[in-house]
This record gives sequence, structure tokens and C-alpha cells, in this order.
Amino acid sequence: MFTIDPRSRQPIYEQLKEQIIRYVSLGVLQPLDRMPSVRILARELGINPNTVVKTYQELEDEGILITEPKKGFFVSDHDVHAILCLRQKEEFRKAVIQCQETGISEEEALKIVKEVYEGKQGSRC
Repeated sequence: MFTIDPRSRQPIYEQLKEQIIRYVSLGVLQPLDRMPSVRILARELGINPNTVVKTYQELEDEGILITEPKKGFFVSDHDVHAILCLRQKEEFRKAVIQCQETGISEEEALKIVKEVYEGKQGSRC
């Protein structure tokens, strides 16, 4: 289900975290679905179990996973979609700030947003 690219510059725990978030947002992982155990997932991916623990703990801190003692990690039964929407809005805000800082006008930024929503590639800088 999960894959890791050891040649990627992105840390392994971030790769795993992004995949879990994606699967939750797509509905592949449903509320209260049990996550693979730390040991099993680490063995399947060929990574250190501490990396899986770090990923799971960060997702728990963000409200996406929950822990049940002696049972493991589960997808939260809270409104995960709302949590993910808030997270994406914050990421979008950061991107807009970066656009401002690099001199991209509001008009150009809105044009890019419109192109994305219309499925067009748009021009690159």
C-alpha cells in the first residue's frame, strides 16, 4: 500500500505521512481503519521502526490518527476531512505569501488558480 523512495530528498517519514494523508483524503483509509503495526510496516518498507512511530505520532498530533493502548493506531473518527481542509488552507496561505514575496501579482496568482481549477497547465515563470 505504501512505498518509499530512498533516493528522494524528502525525508522518509514525510513520504509516508503524505501517503497516509492522501489515502485518508481519498477515502482509501476510512475512519477507525486500523493502521499497519509499526513493526510490520517498518519491515515491509525496509525502514527503521522509529521512522514509522514518528510518522504515526505526528499524524496523531494533527488529529488524523488515534491510538488505542495495546491495539495500535487507527484513522481518527473525528472529521478528518475538516482537519485536512484546514491543513491545506494553511499550506495555500503559505504559498500565497511566497508568491507575494517573489513579486507575483495578485492578478497573476488568481490567473494561476483559475487555470488549475480549469485543468489548464498555464505558463511557467
